[in-house]
Amino acid sequence: MNSIATNKQDLVFIVEDNDMYSMMLEYCLSESDNYRFRKFDKGEDCINSLKENPMAIVLDFFLPGMNGLKTFRMIREKHPQVPVIMLSVSEDRKTIRELFAEGLEEYIVKGKDSIEELKESLQRLVNGRKAERAEAAPAWRKALRVAIPLILAGIVTFIVWKSV
Repeated sequence: MNSIATNKQDLVFIVEDNDMYSMMLEYCLSESDNYRFRKFDKGEDCINSLKENPMAIVLDFFLPGMNGLKTFRMIREKHPQVPVIMLSVSEDRKTIRELFAEGLEEYIVKGKDSIEELKESLQRLVNGRKAERAEAAPAWRKALRVAIPLILAGIVTFIVWKSV
């Protein structure tokens, strides 16, 4: 099960095995024109698609095959910078503590207010990730601004030396 809405900018993975709930999530979250979605019904498919560099992942805990905990651990191993929001019916405190100890950003219990919580969390995490990327970019640009004149000076020196 894969779905992509191509007219939006930030890619968000939704990993949810319940088709109706997955469609409802995509519908509710797409009220904002900031996201495009890729849906998966198995953790393995999400892991195999991480090269698409999602801005965030909404992950169900109870999945067939690789469950949410194993999927989360593999996401952390392969792409630790991608924020993950775990969405589950489980309120098991031990599991929730374990997930937060391993770096989970958000854990939302499915219920009547979970969609609003998810919208707020997703917006905050995606904006935070954009800010991190923006902070990283100026350092790279600054290094390039220093390197280009040095490279050009070296080329000019080489040309002058060759012509002598």
